[in-house]
Amino acid sequence: MLIPQATFLLFQIMIWLLLVISFFLIQNKKWQLRLMVIPGLIYIFELHHIWKALFSWAYYPGAITATAFPVIAFLFWKELPKEFATKK
Repeated sequence: MLIPQATFLLFQIMIWLLLVISFFLIQNKKWQLRLMVIPGLIYIFELHHIWKALFSWAYYPGAITATAFPVIAFLFWKELPKEFATKK
């Protein structure tokens, strides 16, 4: 596949995915909270940058920017259960 064709296809996939997710976000609070689990999981998966840097005692790509993720993830996961409890 040529680069312009692949770019167009990727754009189409992403725009339709955005529209579907936006539809669920405006439906009700339950869907908003369910979809907020996705960024929460991404915060957890981003910890591998820090682990790789610590275990190898060398620079690992993304290790510097990933240092903010544990703080953000802690605050995110601290508030998310509270939102689930109040919105049910």
